[in-house]
Amino acid sequence: MSAVRGGTGSPFLDGPRNRDELDADYSPTRFVDDVGAAIAGWGTRTAEARNAHAGRFETLHYGDHPRMAIDLYRVADGTAPRPLVVFIHGGFWKAVSAAESGFVVGGWTRRGVDVAVLDYVLAPEATLPEIVAQVRAGLAFIAGRAPALSIDPGRIVLVGHSVGAQLAAMSQCGVPEGAALPARGLVLVSGVFALEPVRHSYVNDTVRMTADDAGAFSPVRFCPARPLPLVVAVGEREPIAFHEQSRLFAWTWREAGCPVDFLLMPGRQHFDMLDLVADPFSPLGQGIARLLGA
Repeated sequence: MSAVRGGTGSPFLDGPRNRDELDADYSPTRFVDDVGAAIAGWGTRTAEARNAHAGRFETLHYGDHPRMAIDLYRVADGTAPRPLVVFIHGGFWKAVSAAESGFVVGGWTRRGVDVAVLDYVLAPEATLPEIVAQVRAGLAFIAGRAPALSIDPGRIVLVGHSVGAQLAAMSQCGVPEGAALPARGLVLVSGVFALEPVRHSYVNDTVRMTADDAGAFSPVRFCPARPLPLVVAVGEREPIAFHEQSRLFAWTWREAGCPVDFLLMPGRQHFDMLDLVADPFSPLGQGIARLLGA
């Protein structure tokens, strides 16, 4: 798929910024009192979700590395085939795992929707190109086994948070036609979609993406393999760079023919946006439900 532009077209994202400014631009922890406690809470809630789904939870492996795994949370009644939410976590490609992400199952299985949490190998052990390839492989694994897993392949929605939003978007572009997971829609939460400014921030001390990587894996530079509906959401209390990244991406893919709902969530910061993902009755959850056709 060909790139649609060289820069982003955003004076803010393309303009000169020094390292201190960029570090602040991409530090959502600035708006959280204790990020360690927040992520520890995610882990506790994920353990509770696994226990609540005893007999309806399993870990599937799509590759040889232990992190190349998918945690699948199933509904109780066994009705098939079922819609599926696939969640791809963030952590700037270098932190967080499925063990801190399963709490997003929230009320979805009670609403008849299975939830898959896709994990991947983190930087610096894996490069950005390898992480993108892993996510694509994990999604292909799900698509190939949908009937055996009692999943309706026509009712799969990808939900990505932070760089998980970038990874979800890249699963739908820059791939040969027909190779993308046939998602019914994407829900992209607090994402980054233009990576060149991120490359010059503290994030890249660990990730080590090159200029070529930043260009090749910035979904704002590409058209999707096919137009598909999107929900793009950002919290009011997030750094301005996340607002600009989300706004620009929504505009760019709308121009490419994708129906886009853009949600600015009042009072929310980068981390508690996921509480809205877990709640089918929140404005963000209702967006997910619409895409599922639920």
